[in-house]
Amino acid sequence: MDQTYMTNMMEISTTIDELAFHLDGKDLTKALEVFTEDAKLTLIENGKVNLAADGKAQIQENLSARMANFDYLFHNNGTKVYDIKTLDQAAVVNTSCVCRYGQLEPKATVTQFIEYCDQMIKLNGFWYIVSRTVKVISQSAH
Repeated sequence: MDQTYMTNMMEISTTIDELAFHLDGKDLTKALEVFTEDAKLTLIENGKVNLAADGKAQIQENLSARMANFDYLFHNNGTKVYDIKTLDQAAVVNTSCVCRYGQLEPKATVTQFIEYCDQMIKLNGFWYIVSRTVKVISQSAH
């Protein structure tokens, strides 16, 4: 692999991990910085679309409502598979993730095994998510 490809992989990985970090801290303002203004977010659970948001405002509204239902959130991003397109300006990235969220009183935790499919673009030297599909592969509650 050439140096440009490796640099893009590192930058993309950092963008995806920073998003998870800011979501875990419930800082939607920082989390949404990695999305383009017209970004799309789709959540698929049990084979059905449970969320389809268009644009940062809708994404923030929907994530804020969902995050209000629990006290903590933790993403453990795993393997990433990159398909970096021509001229290093676009990429499709699939990321595996184990996500845990829950509440402290009464104590309850949900563990989800997730796959993210991110369509990304590079603008002014930074990678942004144009479209994110979140597919919940399985989940369990404790």
